[in-house]
Amino acid sequence: MLRHAFGQETGNPGITQKEFAELLGIEPERYGTYERGIREPPLSVLASIRRVTGVNLNGLIAGDIDKAA
Repeated sequence: MLRHAFGQETGNPGITQKEFAELLGIEPERYGTYERGIREPPLSVLASIRRVTGVNLNGLIAGDIDKAA
């Protein structure tokens, strides 16, 4: 959901997991585990998400994408 919202905002609605992972500086497979809910991202990845997207980490951590904006 975050990846898609970021893509819409930046004019790249079809951004892939691989492209988004590269922006975050992590492996695509690792990012995929976060997106599918298999693993929780560590603080370092959350910080990268904040840096790249500008989202509010409190909303992101709480799982509320609307408050993360």
